[in-house]
Amino acid sequence: MRLEAKDLQVYLGDRRVLEAISLSLERGDWLAIVGPNGAGKSTLLRVLARLLRPRRGVVLLDNHEIHRLPTKTVARRLAILVNPLDSAHDTTVEELVWRGRYPHQKLLAGATRHDREMVEWAISTCQLQDLRGRPLSHLSAGERQRAWLAMALAQEPEALFLDEPTSFLDYRHQVEVMDLLGGLNRQGLIIVMATHDLNVAARYARTVLALKDGRILAMGPLDQVLTPEVLRELYQVEFSIVGDSLSGRPVCIPLSPLSPDLESKDGHNHRRVE
Repeated sequence: MRLEAKDLQVYLGDRRVLEAISLSLERGDWLAIVGPNGAGKSTLLRVLARLLRPRRGVVLLDNHEIHRLPTKTVARRLAILVNPLDSAHDTTVEELVWRGRYPHQKLLAGATRHDREMVEWAISTCQLQDLRGRPLSHLSAGERQRAWLAMALAQEPEALFLDEPTSFLDYRHQVEVMDLLGGLNRQGLIIVMATHDLNVAARYARTVLALKDGRILAMGPLDQVLTPEVLRELYQVEFSIVGDSLSGRPVCIPLSPLSPDLESKDGHNHRRVE
């Protein structure tokens, strides 16, 4: 599978939120999109997942323009989880997870054994066995997060888009969910996540895209994007970067905001690291 974005320009109303975005993803890639509030991270996820149409540019799925493909075809291959997650209804956890099978089911046909196996696997994988009959409105935010993730996993996507995947999870469930995704990624699942947590990005992603004011400030390997220089320009904060003794991956420690007279005047330096 190959997913490409070419020269995307995106408007929300009369406000331009993304400009000159190009990237390419293949089987087994894990891309973390980082940046301050309002940078366009969630919008980029939605465009890549076919939920928004760019004003200019194109998203290609295996060389086919994604907006020209049938919705069900795309839904069999891509899944997206975005916040806020709806909880204001009485759909049960199991009913929600079954929705992940809809793109695979034929009109008027019943559920197959494979459908049932995938639903059971997703519920078990996300540790929802004791909650399967409970309405979403009766769950905590973290439990709902896991329920929606189970629905996405039941979908059997080739690419999974996640908006702040750890935001409602305690540390135990953060590690369990992210390690689960890491295993699926090693089996070939493409993962694209927008996150404010630089250390989650550093621990799991292979590539980081630093987004500022709707433009790519830097994109490339962890050790060439998660640097004090890039993060200073991205967040207007001084960072210390140290190596984790166990994983060898960078750990990002924010130190102090820049004083106004030291802030960069140019917010659109475009660094792309190959």
